[in-house]
Amino acid sequence: MTNAEPAKSVALYVKECHFKYWRTPKVQQSLFPFSMLYCRAMAHMTNIRKVEFHQSFVKKEHWETLAALKQLDCLHFNYCSFTENPPDQELSVRTVTLFNSPTPFTLSPIATSNLHTLETDELGAVLKLVTARQLAIKNFTLRHADCEMNVLLQVFEQLPDLESITIEFRAKMATSPLIGVLSLKKMFTRLRSFTINAPFYWEAIPRHITEKVCFMLSVPLPDSLLQLISGICDGPGTLPSLEKLDLLFLTDGGLMTTLNIVSDRLEDTIIPAFPNVECVRASCGHIRLEKNGWQRTDTIRMAGRA
Repeated sequence: MTNAEPAKSVALYVKECHFKYWRTPKVQQSLFPFSMLYCRAMAHMTNIRKVEFHQSFVKKEHWETLAALKQLDCLHFNYCSFTENPPDQELSVRTVTLFNSPTPFTLSPIATSNLHTLETDELGAVLKLVTARQLAIKNFTLRHADCEMNVLLQVFEQLPDLESITIEFRAKMATSPLIGVLSLKKMFTRLRSFTINAPFYWEAIPRHITEKVCFMLSVPLPDSLLQLISGICDGPGTLPSLEKLDLLFLTDGGLMTTLNIVSDRLEDTIIPAFPNVECVRASCGHIRLEKNGWQRTDTIRMAGRA
Protein backbone atom coordinates (compact mmCIF):
# COMPACT_ATOMS: atom_id res chain seq x y z
CA MET A 1 0.00 0.00 0.00
CA THR A 2 2.96 2.37 0.45
CA ASN A 3 3.22 2.88 -3.31
CA ALA A 4 -0.49 3.37 -3.83
CA GLU A 5 -1.45 6.90 -4.84
CA PRO A 6 -3.93 7.44 -1.95
CA ALA A 7 -1.28 6.43 0.58
CA LYS A 8 1.28 8.75 -1.01
CA SER A 9 -1.16 11.64 -0.94
CA VAL A 10 -2.07 11.09 2.72
CA ALA A 11 1.62 10.81 3.65
CA LEU A 12 2.22 14.37 2.46
CA TYR A 13 -0.15 15.71 5.16
CA VAL A 14 1.91 14.29 8.02
CA LYS A 15 3.87 17.04 9.81
CA GLU A 16 4.92 15.29 13.06
CA CYS A 17 6.01 11.81 14.04
CA HIS A 18 6.44 10.39 17.57
CA PHE A 19 8.22 7.28 18.81
CA LYS A 20 7.06 6.78 22.40
CA TYR A 21 7.76 3.96 24.85
CA TRP A 22 9.54 1.74 22.31
CA ARG A 23 12.34 1.01 24.78
CA THR A 24 10.46 -1.33 27.15
CA PRO A 25 12.94 -4.18 27.76
CA LYS A 26 10.37 -6.97 27.33
CA VAL A 27 9.20 -5.79 23.91
CA GLN A 28 12.18 -3.89 22.46
CA GLN A 29 13.61 -6.81 20.48
CA SER A 30 10.23 -7.60 18.96
CA LEU A 31 9.86 -3.97 17.88
CA PHE A 32 13.10 -3.87 15.88
CA PRO A 33 11.51 -5.33 12.69
CA PHE A 34 8.47 -3.11 13.06
CA SER A 35 10.70 -0.04 13.37
CA MET A 36 12.13 -0.80 9.93
CA LEU A 37 8.65 -0.86 8.42
CA TYR A 38 7.77 2.33 10.24
CA CYS A 39 10.88 4.06 8.90
CA ARG A 40 10.10 2.98 5.33
CA ALA A 41 6.68 4.55 5.67
CA MET A 42 8.16 7.76 7.12
CA ALA A 43 10.39 8.14 4.07
CA HIS A 44 7.24 8.91 2.05
CA MET A 45 6.14 11.57 4.57
CA THR A 46 8.35 14.20 3.01
CA ASN A 47 6.68 17.15 4.77
CA ILE A 48 7.48 16.01 8.31
CA ARG A 49 8.87 18.94 10.30
CA LYS A 50 9.13 17.46 13.80
CA VAL A 51 10.19 14.03 15.10
CA GLU A 52 10.19 13.06 18.78
CA PHE A 53 11.75 10.01 20.43
CA HIS A 54 10.61 9.42 24.01
CA GLN A 55 11.74 6.39 26.00
CA SER A 56 12.66 4.71 22.73
CA PHE A 57 15.61 3.06 21.05
CA VAL A 58 17.27 4.80 18.10
CA LYS A 59 18.80 2.58 15.43
CA LYS A 60 20.67 3.16 12.18
CA GLU A 61 17.51 3.02 10.07
CA HIS A 62 16.00 5.85 12.12
CA TRP A 63 18.96 8.09 11.27
CA GLU A 64 18.77 7.14 7.60
CA THR A 65 15.11 8.05 7.46
CA LEU A 66 15.67 11.34 9.32
CA ALA A 67 18.34 12.26 6.78
CA ALA A 68 15.82 11.77 3.97
CA LEU A 69 13.36 14.25 5.55
CA LYS A 70 14.47 17.52 3.98
CA GLN A 71 11.74 19.57 5.71
CA LEU A 72 12.71 18.32 9.18
CA ASP A 73 13.12 21.29 11.52
CA CYS A 74 12.85 19.93 15.10
CA LEU A 75 14.24 16.72 16.58
CA HIS A 76 13.73 15.67 20.21
CA PHE A 77 15.31 12.85 22.21
CA ASN A 78 14.18 12.12 25.77
CA TYR A 79 15.15 9.02 27.79
CA CYS A 80 16.43 7.30 24.66
CA SER A 81 19.02 4.61 24.00
CA PHE A 82 21.24 4.94 20.94
CA THR A 83 21.92 1.34 19.97
CA GLU A 84 24.02 1.85 16.86
CA ASN A 85 26.53 4.29 15.46
CA PRO A 86 24.69 6.66 13.08
CA PRO A 87 25.54 6.66 9.37
CA ASP A 88 27.58 9.44 7.84
CA GLN A 89 24.53 11.38 6.65
CA GLU A 90 23.68 14.94 7.60
CA LEU A 91 20.26 16.08 8.74
CA SER A 92 18.53 19.30 7.78
CA VAL A 93 17.28 19.82 11.35
CA ARG A 94 17.64 23.28 12.96
CA THR A 95 16.48 22.59 16.53
CA VAL A 96 17.61 19.61 18.62
CA THR A 97 16.79 18.71 22.23
CA LEU A 98 18.65 15.88 23.95
CA PHE A 99 17.70 14.93 27.51
CA ASN A 100 18.41 11.92 29.71
CA SER A 101 19.90 10.10 26.72
CA PRO A 102 23.63 9.50 27.21
CA THR A 103 25.33 8.26 24.08
CA PRO A 104 28.77 6.84 23.33
CA PHE A 105 28.48 8.20 19.79
CA THR A 106 29.11 11.67 18.38
CA LEU A 107 25.60 12.13 16.94
CA SER A 108 27.40 13.46 13.87
CA PRO A 109 24.24 13.67 11.69
CA ILE A 110 23.06 16.74 13.65
CA ALA A 111 26.47 18.45 13.61
CA THR A 112 25.78 20.54 10.53
CA SER A 113 25.65 24.18 9.53
CA ASN A 114 21.85 23.93 9.73
CA LEU A 115 21.84 23.39 13.51
CA HIS A 116 20.58 26.63 15.03
CA THR A 117 19.27 25.74 18.51
CA LEU A 118 20.52 23.07 20.92
CA GLU A 119 18.93 22.26 24.29
CA THR A 120 20.40 19.47 26.39
CA ASP A 121 21.57 18.08 29.71
CA GLU A 122 24.26 15.94 28.06
CA LEU A 123 27.24 18.28 28.03
CA GLY A 124 29.64 15.46 27.18
CA ALA A 125 27.76 14.83 23.93
CA VAL A 126 27.90 18.54 23.11
CA LEU A 127 31.65 18.60 23.64
CA LYS A 128 32.00 15.72 21.17
CA LEU A 129 29.94 17.66 18.63
CA VAL A 130 31.76 20.98 18.86
CA THR A 131 35.24 19.45 18.87
CA ALA A 132 34.48 17.20 15.89
CA ARG A 133 33.07 19.93 13.66
CA GLN A 134 32.68 23.70 13.67
CA LEU A 135 29.04 24.54 14.33
CA ALA A 136 26.98 27.68 13.80
CA ILE A 137 24.69 27.27 16.83
CA LYS A 138 22.97 30.51 17.86
CA ASN A 139 20.92 29.40 20.86
CA PHE A 140 22.24 27.05 23.55
CA THR A 141 20.40 25.82 26.64
CA LEU A 142 21.94 23.56 29.28
CA ARG A 143 19.47 22.24 31.87
CA HIS A 144 19.91 20.25 35.08
CA ALA A 145 23.57 19.76 34.32
CA ASP A 146 25.66 17.90 36.86
CA CYS A 147 29.05 18.20 35.20
CA GLU A 148 32.38 19.94 35.54
CA MET A 149 32.62 23.66 34.86
CA ASN A 150 35.80 23.14 32.83
CA VAL A 151 33.79 21.04 30.33
CA LEU A 152 31.32 23.90 29.89
CA LEU A 153 34.19 26.32 29.30
CA GLN A 154 35.63 24.01 26.63
CA VAL A 155 32.25 23.96 24.86
CA PHE A 156 31.99 27.75 24.94
CA GLU A 157 35.48 28.13 23.49
CA GLN A 158 34.22 26.35 20.37
CA LEU A 159 31.03 28.45 20.06
CA PRO A 160 32.09 32.15 20.04
CA ASP A 161 29.10 33.19 17.87
CA LEU A 162 26.37 32.15 20.32
CA GLU A 163 23.60 34.75 20.60
CA SER A 164 21.55 33.28 23.45
CA ILE A 165 22.71 31.15 26.40
CA THR A 166 20.66 29.65 29.22
CA ILE A 167 22.42 27.58 31.89
CA GLU A 168 20.60 25.81 34.70
CA PHE A 169 23.18 24.94 37.34
CA ARG A 170 23.16 22.32 39.98
CA ALA A 171 25.08 23.02 43.17
CA LYS A 172 28.27 21.34 41.93
CA MET A 173 28.64 23.79 39.03
CA ALA A 174 27.26 26.83 40.83
CA THR A 175 29.91 26.61 43.56
CA SER A 176 32.84 25.74 41.27
CA PRO A 177 35.88 28.06 41.59
CA LEU A 178 35.93 28.19 37.78
CA ILE A 179 32.65 30.11 37.76
CA GLY A 180 34.78 33.25 38.03
CA VAL A 181 36.44 32.39 34.69
CA LEU A 182 33.18 32.65 32.76
CA SER A 183 34.08 35.93 31.04
CA LEU A 184 31.44 36.81 28.44
CA LYS A 185 33.60 39.51 26.85
CA LYS A 186 36.50 37.12 26.30
CA MET A 187 34.41 34.23 24.96
CA PHE A 188 31.66 35.73 22.80
CA THR A 189 31.24 38.39 20.14
CA ARG A 190 27.49 38.37 19.36
CA LEU A 191 25.85 37.34 22.63
CA ARG A 192 22.49 39.07 23.14
CA SER A 193 21.00 37.17 26.09
CA PHE A 194 22.67 35.36 28.98
CA THR A 195 20.79 33.51 31.72
CA ILE A 196 22.11 31.57 34.68
CA ASN A 197 19.53 29.79 36.77
CA ALA A 198 20.50 28.05 40.02
CA PRO A 199 17.15 26.46 40.90
CA PHE A 200 17.23 26.22 44.67
CA TYR A 201 13.87 27.17 46.11
CA TRP A 202 13.86 28.63 49.61
CA GLU A 203 10.40 30.10 49.95
CA ALA A 204 9.00 26.99 51.67
CA ILE A 205 12.00 26.42 53.99
CA PRO A 206 11.57 27.70 57.57
CA ARG A 207 14.18 30.28 58.50
CA HIS A 208 15.45 28.35 61.52
CA ILE A 209 16.62 25.41 59.34
CA THR A 210 17.95 27.44 56.41
CA GLU A 211 21.60 27.21 57.47
CA LYS A 212 21.42 23.42 57.87
CA VAL A 213 19.79 22.88 54.48
CA CYS A 214 22.17 25.33 52.85
CA PHE A 215 25.12 23.33 54.14
CA MET A 216 23.62 20.05 52.92
CA LEU A 217 22.96 21.30 49.37
CA SER A 218 26.07 23.49 48.97
CA VAL A 219 23.84 26.34 47.84
CA PRO A 220 25.75 29.29 46.35
CA LEU A 221 26.44 31.97 48.92
CA PRO A 222 26.69 35.69 48.14
CA ASP A 223 30.48 35.30 47.69
CA SER A 224 29.83 32.86 44.82
CA LEU A 225 27.49 35.33 43.19
CA LEU A 226 30.04 38.12 43.54
CA GLN A 227 32.60 35.85 41.89
CA LEU A 228 30.18 35.12 39.07
CA ILE A 229 29.42 38.80 38.38
CA SER A 230 33.10 39.68 38.44
CA GLY A 231 33.85 36.77 36.12
CA ILE A 232 31.28 37.48 33.42
CA CYS A 233 32.24 41.17 33.37
CA ASP A 234 35.99 40.48 33.40
CA GLY A 235 38.53 41.80 30.96
CA PRO A 236 39.12 45.01 28.99
CA GLY A 237 36.69 46.31 26.43
CA THR A 238 32.96 45.76 26.23
CA LEU A 239 30.36 43.40 24.82
CA PRO A 240 27.92 45.81 23.10
CA SER A 241 25.67 43.05 21.76
CA LEU A 242 24.43 41.95 25.21
CA GLU A 243 20.94 43.32 25.93
CA LYS A 244 19.53 40.92 28.53
CA LEU A 245 21.22 39.48 31.62
CA ASP A 246 19.47 37.10 34.04
CA LEU A 247 21.23 36.04 37.25
CA LEU A 248 18.65 33.84 38.94
CA PHE A 249 20.47 32.75 42.07
CA LEU A 250 18.79 32.14 45.41
CA THR A 251 21.11 32.32 48.39
CA ASP A 252 20.90 31.84 52.13
CA GLY A 253 21.30 35.57 52.60
CA GLY A 254 17.59 36.14 52.06
CA LEU A 255 15.28 36.30 49.09
CA MET A 256 16.42 39.78 48.06
CA THR A 257 20.18 39.14 48.35
CA THR A 258 20.79 38.51 44.64
CA LEU A 259 18.85 41.58 43.53
CA ASN A 260 20.68 43.72 46.09
CA ILE A 261 24.08 42.51 44.87
CA VAL A 262 23.12 43.13 41.24
CA SER A 263 21.79 46.59 42.11
CA ASP A 264 24.98 47.52 43.99
CA ARG A 265 27.20 46.50 41.07
CA LEU A 266 25.07 47.76 38.19
CA GLU A 267 26.76 51.12 37.60
CA ASP A 268 30.39 50.25 38.34
CA THR A 269 30.66 46.66 37.02
CA ILE A 270 27.78 45.47 34.81
CA ILE A 271 27.01 48.52 32.65
CA PRO A 272 30.67 49.29 31.83
CA ALA A 273 31.03 45.71 30.55
CA PHE A 274 27.70 45.60 28.71
CA PRO A 275 26.81 49.20 27.71
CA ASN A 276 23.67 48.24 25.77
CA VAL A 277 22.09 45.97 28.36
CA GLU A 278 18.46 46.94 28.85
CA CYS A 279 17.33 44.59 31.60
CA VAL A 280 19.07 42.71 34.41
CA ARG A 281 16.81 40.16 36.07
CA ALA A 282 17.60 38.62 39.43
CA SER A 283 15.76 36.48 41.94
CA CYS A 284 12.63 38.28 43.17
CA GLY A 285 12.90 41.24 40.85
CA HIS A 286 14.59 43.05 37.98
CA ILE A 287 16.29 46.31 37.04
CA ARG A 288 15.19 47.75 33.72
CA LEU A 289 16.32 50.76 31.71
CA GLU A 290 13.40 53.16 31.33
CA LYS A 291 13.13 56.63 29.77
CA ASN A 292 13.97 58.26 33.10
CA GLY A 293 16.86 55.92 33.92
CA TRP A 294 17.31 52.54 35.59
CA GLN A 295 14.29 51.44 37.60
CA ARG A 296 14.28 48.60 40.12
CA THR A 297 11.21 46.39 40.65
CA ASP A 298 11.05 44.08 43.68
CA THR A 299 8.41 41.45 42.95
CA ILE A 300 8.28 40.17 46.54
CA ARG A 301 7.43 43.62 47.90
CA MET A 302 4.84 44.17 45.17
CA ALA A 303 3.19 40.84 46.04
CA GLY A 304 3.17 41.87 49.70
CA ARG A 305 1.37 45.15 48.91
CA ALA A 306 -1.19 43.26 46.84
